[in-house]
Amino acid sequence: MRRISSLHQIAAKLRWYADEHSVFSDGTSVSSNLDGLVATGVLSPEDAAYIRTNHIDYRGFDLGHVAADAVVFECVFSNTQSPCRVIAFSDGHVESRLFQKTQ
Repeated sequence: MRRISSLHQIAAKLRWYADEHSVFSDGTSVSSNLDGLVATGVLSPEDAAYIRTNHIDYRGFDLGHVAADAVVFECVFSNTQSPCRVIAFSDGHVESRLFQKTQ
């Protein structure tokens, strides 16, 4: 639950930024890398380190499309009794789904 909560806090920072800004400091509305989010001040270096350390995939963040269907982060937590896929969306919510391997 701590990991899901941490990912939710990171996603909430993105949502807050989107609510306050229409473009990033470089004039674009899309950020395709974590370093850009850190440079802009949206995320802290510790947030980026957490994302990298936990092998969380960053899918990108578009200030023009903040919605419940826009995936920003995705990862699989496999070190639990029931492995799960955790998905964070640009509107700030996070979902946990049972992980099912494809054969």
